[in-house]
Amino acid sequence: RDDSGKSLGWRELQKLADRPFQRTDQAPSTAASTVDAPHQTNLGNVMRLVRHHGSDLKYVPQWAEWLAWDGTRWQPSPGHAERIAMGLSSFIFAEAAGTADEDEATALRRWAMRSESTQVILRTIRLAQSNSTFMVPAERMDANNWTLNCANGILNLKTGEVTAHRRD
Repeated sequence: RDDSGKSLGWRELQKLADRPFQRTDQAPSTAASTVDAPHQTNLGNVMRLVRHHGSDLKYVPQWAEWLAWDGTRWQPSPGHAERIAMGLSSFIFAEAAGTADEDEATALRRWAMRSESTQVILRTIRLAQSNSTFMVPAERMDANNWTLNCANGILNLKTGEVTAHRRD
């Protein structure tokens, strides 16, 4: 329907759909902290996981398994992602402490408490499994047949060179 309540025909709808989207009900926010702040949702908690643990976790969908970086290799670590998600509330409480707006701080504290529930933790982990920061295809793991991970580094079997451990 248009502004007067009249039904729009197919052609009118198509014309509207071809126009660029312009939101007119809100003024754009200039506060970077508001734009960058994760929402108080499961997806917001995935953003917090990425921010605080994005380089330490990987998920391999073909194996349905989470891997944790132990300093030398990606290691299967059952329950590790869940344990990290259980600790997200401490980051949310810290966000609340750093928020000047008392209503926002109260809402963040409430979300921090809800984020400790099993339901939110499991849904956060489920969403994180499809996040591109965490998801890695199985074929990328041990992709180079000529390298061997050793206690002191990565041994190149062709050259005999030992290099530092790498996450990639």
